[in-house]
Amino acid sequence: MPSRPVIPQLVWPLSDRGLAQRFMDLASLAFVTGDEPHARQAFFGDVDAIDALVPAEGEVERELVQDGGDRQLLVRGDGWHLHLVLVRRRPEVQALVTACTAEQADAVIDHVKRAVPPPERPEAQSRLTMWTAGVGGSPVRHRRWVDAPRWAAIERNYPGDVQEALGRLMGMTTAPASGGRLVLWYGVPGTGKTTAIRALSHEWRAWADVHFVLDPEAFFGGPDYLMHVVAEDDAWELRPASSTGGRWKVLVVEDADELIRADARREAGASLGRLLNLTDGILGHGLRVLLLITTNEPMRGLHPAVVRPGRCLADVQFRSFSHSEAVAWLEGQGAGAGENATLAELYRARGDLETIANERRPDSVGNYL
Repeated sequence: MPSRPVIPQLVWPLSDRGLAQRFMDLASLAFVTGDEPHARQAFFGDVDAIDALVPAEGEVERELVQDGGDRQLLVRGDGWHLHLVLVRRRPEVQALVTACTAEQADAVIDHVKRAVPPPERPEAQSRLTMWTAGVGGSPVRHRRWVDAPRWAAIERNYPGDVQEALGRLMGMTTAPASGGRLVLWYGVPGTGKTTAIRALSHEWRAWADVHFVLDPEAFFGGPDYLMHVVAEDDAWELRPASSTGGRWKVLVVEDADELIRADARREAGASLGRLLNLTDGILGHGLRVLLLITTNEPMRGLHPAVVRPGRCLADVQFRSFSHSEAVAWLEGQGAGAGENATLAELYRARGDLETIANERRPDSVGNYL
């Protein structure tokens, strides 16, 4: 029988690591030393409490509560330890079991899985994952529920041809087996692009998860951040996959004007190349990833490589309402509609939007304080 490896004495300087990280070191100590050589790990999303996950026969040895609601428990049982970490901002629970035997490790982690409450899925909301580059090369994700209207409730907010194109997208039950991976939405501000994204997250919730990239310059600026997001499996929640065998990710990049303008190759360097490679190049091959980009640029201002045939799954121009379309939308409510009114302008004309402002006056010339 091979001898147990010699573990050097642990030295934890007080200056270089926080208490939360030291707690995690302590939780894995029995595994590192070989006293409990069997380990099991699991992640659970949409869980905001951990007391109910503790087995009845377990005893809490240590507890750490941090500002913001993050919490850790170290639970000891007969021949096993359970480490539970609650990350409130996501919310997410991480569970680590170390045990003397594989059977004990399996039994404890199975108990935790059975004790996790099923995720709540409010009908009027969808969960979005938001990514930032973080620090030290470690991307950070935040999850939150947002109001997500049904497409049937908002489709009249889009002019006829826009409504028709969006309706075909909203009605998709899975991503196409072939074709482009880029969903391109462009148009002037106030035409409802962001609201349509929230509706899409609801209509596609059975087969796709929506991820917002909050810092696209960093995301496309280097391969590490990009690959971390597109290749990471969402193992934090065991959810049913789509009929094609797996869930898809929809990566959303809003207001990506600088990345996809006609002069983007000169201005953004390699970022445009990575964007294109993700949609139909070797980088995106085999990944269940769709890229949804919104921009305020007109069609003529977009880089030709972005809009070439075969790259776009959808190419939708969000436009303003014509006078007759605006009159029909207002249904006699509010002020009269002008020509080429955006959706935001129609809401304001109907009295749904109000801005606190004083009267604008031309600046006087030659007056000094």
